Amino acid sequence: MSLMRIIKRVLGATTIATVGMVPGAAAAEELDAVQDMELDGDAHRTGERERPPETEISALDLLPSRLEVVVEQWGQVEPALAAVLLGTALRATHPVERIALVCDWAASPSVVRRRALARALADPFPCAGAITALEVLSRDPDPAVRIAARQAVQIRSQLRV
Repeated sequence: MSLMRIIKRVLGATTIATVGMVPGAAAAEELDAVQDMELDGDAHRTGERERPPETEISALDLLPSRLEVVVEQWGQVEPALAAVLLGTALRATHPVERIALVCDWAASPSVVRRRALARALADPFPCAGAITALEVLSRDPDPAVRIAARQAVQIRSQLRV
């Protein structure tokens, strides 16, 4: 597979995941639109303004539950894309939330989540608890998780993150 095709697939999957175009998301988007219209109507009646732009939620602010759904769905089809999505979300989260997410996913009963986490931790971003999570994942019953965790440890040790 060519590098350009990989980049296009990663960007396409990232866009789809961050926008929320997963099964069932269309209904959720319609519900959000209806709720926004109701809130706008209330704001116009009471004379309130809309939210200031600095309080808007960015596309990378994925809720942990939504991230789980996206990774579970994409992990079955394209494990590398699921790892990229998880790594992007981990980079975007607050460091304290990142620790909790890494710990929860390292001990998750879902093989897809553990695989995605092991591959995502190969990206050398600062993450407290990453080494401990990788130690747990390197003893995982699933061989793909063990291999990805060991590769992540090697990459992180070479770059001293």
